[in-house]
Amino acid sequence: MPQRKIVRSLNAAMLSRVLGNLMNNALKYSDGDLEICLKDTGDILFINTASGLDQVQVACLFDRFYTVHHADNATGLGLEIARSLLERMHGSISAEYAQNRLCICIRLPNTAEKTHTV
Repeated sequence: MPQRKIVRSLNAAMLSRVLGNLMNNALKYSDGDLEICLKDTGDILFINTASGLDQVQVACLFDRFYTVHHADNATGLGLEIARSLLERMHGSISAEYAQNRLCICIRLPNTAEKTHTV
């Protein structure tokens, strides 16, 4: 856990949907593990074992209707919805894959550093 306070002012319903989609996907499609890390930068990482993926599949994870698991009645919308909601909140999402570990990083805008002028 970070030693300093991390402040973000976000839409609670949208953030809840993003976090729910990411946790649901990780638990549903991982090899049974999930690690969630909050970095000093405020980034949130979702890390799990996901054997059988390749770099081409990882690059498509946030595309609408893209799914690796066609037989599981997957729609391919969960991660695309997460990406879309994060962008609406001026955040971003990315994925990296190495040594059978998938790391999805969400980056949220640092609202504590913004100043408002009237």
